[in-house]
Amino acid sequence: MVVINYKLKILSISVLFSVLVVGCIDDTQTNTQTNAQTNYSLKYNFDKGDRFAYDLLSSIETPKNTRTSMHVEMVVSDISSNLINMQIGSTATRNGNKTESSYHISINDYGELIESDSEDLIISEIQLELPNILVYPEKMVQQGETWTDIIRRDGAFSSKEGAINYSVVGTKDYTCLGLKNISCEAGNFLCIGINTDINFTLEMSTKTPNGTVYATTVGKVSGENWVDSKSCFLVDSFYEIHQTTTIDLSEVYENTMGFKSFYQETPTHSSMKCELVGVN
Repeated sequence: MVVINYKLKILSISVLFSVLVVGCIDDTQTNTQTNAQTNYSLKYNFDKGDRFAYDLLSSIETPKNTRTSMHVEMVVSDISSNLINMQIGSTATRNGNKTESSYHISINDYGELIESDSEDLIISEIQLELPNILVYPEKMVQQGETWTDIIRRDGAFSSKEGAINYSVVGTKDYTCLGLKNISCEAGNFLCIGINTDINFTLEMSTKTPNGTVYATTVGKVSGENWVDSKSCFLVDSFYEIHQTTTIDLSEVYENTMGFKSFYQETPTHSSMKCELVGVN
């Protein structure tokens, strides 16, 4: 009887040990699968000739309620080494009036701007109408993980008002939101979500015959992007933008009217919706 009880105890312990081992194996497999599902490689995977079409709607609530619709076409014109060259054309419509522009930008596989060629001021770090310029980290990321891109650019460009010098500094903070199926006009896509928070200060100066005009824009942008899980092109995004622009006309007014200081401050609240409408 003692022998039987001893054997039963041994059998029970063996069964319990087997269950624990199997449970550990199952948990390990589950954890491995979960990790595989929540580790993402964010990198633009484009081929020469790839085309992306987007419809954007910008709504300004203050200081004046206005809406601007925009259609953007992006074509990958060339790929060399880790450099992606894209030709971009856009048509903006506001109050029935259309404005067309075209330009070229070069980015690396992770979205860092290398160069741009445009007749207009292009600051891709803060221009939300450029869809595929999210900056990705050069490593795998998990849901909830964050990374930061530092904004720092100086430059100049010509306009109808004259030569404009500019300087922009700020940060772009990103957070991985995980996977989600997104439906849009271009189709259905399994996407990786990326939350974006941008804080920036843009300084601009323009020389006029009556003096130099200075403008400072302080902006805060918060938005959500959903990018294709395979090639990482943008599928859908929505942003809220709060910014205040202060124009310093002191030099102009002092030379023309004798005022020693004159400032004009304009706060703006707007939003922008972007949707992929075609890809091939």
